[in-house]
Amino acid sequence: MSNDTIQIQEKLEGWAKETINVYNRIVETLNEKSPDKKWGYYTQSVLKRDTLNPDILILGINPGAAGGGIMTGEELLRGNPCFKEKNDKEIIDIFFNNYDPEKRKSGWDIMVKTRKMLELADIQILNDLDKFVLSNMVFLGTSNQGQIPLSFNKQIECATQTVKLIDILHPKVVLLLGSNTTALFEEVSKQKLETLVPNSISYLKYSEKIQILSIKHTAYHYSNLEMELIGRTIGYVLDHLVVNQECIEKEFSDIIQKFEMMIRINLLNREISRPYKKDKRAPYNKISKMDYTKLVFEFYTSVHPLKKCYVNSKNSIVLSLIPENDNFFINICQDNREEQSKLVEWLRTENYLKKENKLIFPVNTSNKEITDTIICVLEGIKIYRDKTYQIQ
Repeated sequence: MSNDTIQIQEKLEGWAKETINVYNRIVETLNEKSPDKKWGYYTQSVLKRDTLNPDILILGINPGAAGGGIMTGEELLRGNPCFKEKNDKEIIDIFFNNYDPEKRKSGWDIMVKTRKMLELADIQILNDLDKFVLSNMVFLGTSNQGQIPLSFNKQIECATQTVKLIDILHPKVVLLLGSNTTALFEEVSKQKLETLVPNSISYLKYSEKIQILSIKHTAYHYSNLEMELIGRTIGYVLDHLVVNQECIEKEFSDIIQKFEMMIRINLLNREISRPYKKDKRAPYNKISKMDYTKLVFEFYTSVHPLKKCYVNSKNSIVLSLIPENDNFFINICQDNREEQSKLVEWLRTENYLKKENKLIFPVNTSNKEITDTIICVLEGIKIYRDKTYQIQ
């Protein structure tokens, strides 16, 4: 065992004794207030490992499940109760592979998604229990953060113990998951993170060799593009001591440009859908689909003979908004090319479509101009569809 790992274990033992004094007192108070409910707490990763020397510390807000109880420091260091008497392979399987029939998923979502982010950047450190630690700002065993029975000020007392792990473990990167986790970290550390990648990653140089990254929680519906961007950024931070927005933008200009376009597509989608959210039915049969690379609006043209409503068919009318290089393209198509030509000609005649089939907007065109154009064309397509493919 190296001197570094010996020192880590010695410091962790002291930290654990201090931490159980905080949590045992909290749990005893909660149990007195709610005698019908047994409160508990626990950490996640097994911290009592002679070879523990992590590159990354992953911090969530709370364990995400009930469990634990009044503990000793030794018990706390042994991590999640489900890891008891498990070897490394079995613990890795719990993190990533074991199937949960209730959730109908394999592994823990927080770990599966984080590993996918890193693997998209060809980083394999989450396969080695000595190279990462998973923990939480609040150790109380609750299914979600909304069930944490503590005020923000009381959560700070818990988070203070978690932040102390940073100075003990000395990871290269601390990954904060979610805004609540980040808020607690900033309150405890008295330091503010700054934007590293807009709409995705925040950053702080915590010490000479420790850097903090904050991202949305893994419960967020991440696109593969953003996961790759985060993974590649983590990889860069692991390998560099000098990190700032300028160097990240330069290093990953290609993927950041695609990500920014994805964010804009998302905003356009919301604006186009906004007029129909409450009182009005959208003029398209299929709600706009957003696959993070383009928008697709589909109008059914076939009529169900019994239900007397439009149903999906091969000859649906499809309007697509497609970003490509420095332009947005609006494309209207139909499987039957003759019918497509008639539709486009009618849209032109009625001034719903003032140009050729494929409309082109420079990328610097305002969102309002693009959304106004699309909404106008969608309205025209609806009128044409209802007239041409009438429900009898």
